[in-house]
Amino acid sequence: MRKGVYAKGVCVCIMILIATVVMSTSVIEASVPINSEMPTKATYTLYVYIYRIVGEDYFEGFGEGDPDWYYYVGVSTDGGSTWSYITSDIPVAKDTNDLIVDQLWNFQVDSTSVLIRIQLCEDDSVSADDLADISSTSGGGSDNVGSPISFGSYRGNFVGEWDSASDSWSWSPELAIHSSTGYWVTSGSYDGSTDTDENDASVYFYVYDDYEPVTDSSGGGGDSSGSDTAEDSNIIPQGGTWRCTVHYGPTKVDKGSTIKFTVEVTNEGSNAIKITFVGINFEWMSSNMYYYTNDVPVVLESNKTHTFYINAKIPQDISTQNYEVTIRIEASEMDQYGNWGIVT
Repeated sequence: MRKGVYAKGVCVCIMILIATVVMSTSVIEASVPINSEMPTKATYTLYVYIYRIVGEDYFEGFGEGDPDWYYYVGVSTDGGSTWSYITSDIPVAKDTNDLIVDQLWNFQVDSTSVLIRIQLCEDDSVSADDLADISSTSGGGSDNVGSPISFGSYRGNFVGEWDSASDSWSWSPELAIHSSTGYWVTSGSYDGSTDTDENDASVYFYVYDDYEPVTDSSGGGGDSSGSDTAEDSNIIPQGGTWRCTVHYGPTKVDKGSTIKFTVEVTNEGSNAIKITFVGINFEWMSSNMYYYTNDVPVVLESNKTHTFYINAKIPQDISTQNYEVTIRIEASEMDQYGNWGIVT
C-alpha cells in the first residue's frame, strides 16, 4: 500500500496546469465467503510493446552507414527451460541508429511468473551479425556472432521476471523511466561501460497483461472478479477540457479474500494524458492509504482505454455491509507543444 495526500472521497487528479476532480462515491459490498480456497491460475495474454531502439556505441564499420536493427522477444513460464519467442523483421529498418519501432507483441501464458527476454541484434552485410548489449549486467555484446543470430542466452540480453499478480517486476536489470514517454529503458550503458565500446544500445519498451484470477465455480472463495461492476463515471477536471470514463469492479467481495480489482480508464478528451498513479482506498482503511498498481506510467491517447489491475486484501474481521471506495488517479495532460504538465 502507499500513502496519499488526499482526504477520503473518490477523486481524480488531472492537469492542464493543476486540477483536482471529485466524483460520486461508489460502494463495495463485503459478504461471508462460502469457500476460502484460492482458484487455479488462468491462461491470459501478456503484452510486450517495443517502442524505440537507440545505438549508444558504434556498430558499423567505415562507410557502412547506421545500424540495421532486428530483435527477439521471448517468454518462459518454466524458469527458462523452454521459451516462446517472436522475431522482428530482419532488419526492422536499414541505416537507422535511432529507430521508432512502435510494435506490440502478445503471448498466451498460464503462470503469473514469466521470464521475459529481449535480444537486440545488428544485421551486417559484409560479415556475421553483431549482438548488442542492452542490459546493466556485466559483460558486453559481441561482434560477428551469426547470420542471423539465433534466439538464446547471450551476454547483454535483457532478462527479467514479470509478476502478473502484482503487475510489477519480481527482478530485472536496471531500468530507467523515460521522462517524456513513460516507457522503461534498458541499456548496456547502465553497467558503467560508457568509455568502452561494448556494443551498447538502449531499448524503450513496456509490459502489461490482462491477467485476472479465475472465479471459483462454487460461487465463493478468494476472488470475485466475475461479480457486478460499478456504473461508468464521467470525470471532468476543474478548469480543463480533459475528460474520461472510469469503470471498476468487482462490487461484491468475500471477507478474508485477496481480490484483483480492475479500474478501466477511457480518455475521452482531445489530448493525450500520462497516468502516473491509480489507487483504491476502502472505508475501513486510513484515508491516506491506498492499494495501488505498479502498471504506471501509462500514456493514454485520445479515445483509448487502459485497464489497471490492483490487488487488495479484504479483512476477515469487517462486518457484512456496504462500504465506500475511493478511486484516485493522478495524471498530466500533454499541451500543444508536446510537453507534460506537473503532477502533484
